[in-house]
Amino acid sequence: MTEATVADTLREYQSLLELLDDAYWEASTIQHKDMLYDIISILSQEVAEINKLSIQHGNIIIKTHFGKWMTA
Repeated sequence: MTEATVADTLREYQSLLELLDDAYWEASTIQHKDMLYDIISILSQEVAEINKLSIQHGNIIIKTHFGKWMTA
C-alpha cells in the first residue's frame, strides 16, 4: 500500500467538499442545511491548514484532525 501524499489528500477533501456542497443545496430542511454547513466549514478549515503547512514546510509529517499521518 502506498502512502498518501498531501496532494492526494487535498484532492480527496476537495471531492468530498463538492459532494457536501451538492448535498447542502439538495437538503430540504434548515436543520440539514445547518448540519451540512457546519461540516463544510470544518473541512474547509482543515484543507486551508494542510495547504498552509505544505507550502510553509515542504517535506514534513503532519497529522490531520482526522487522525491520519501524512508526508507533505
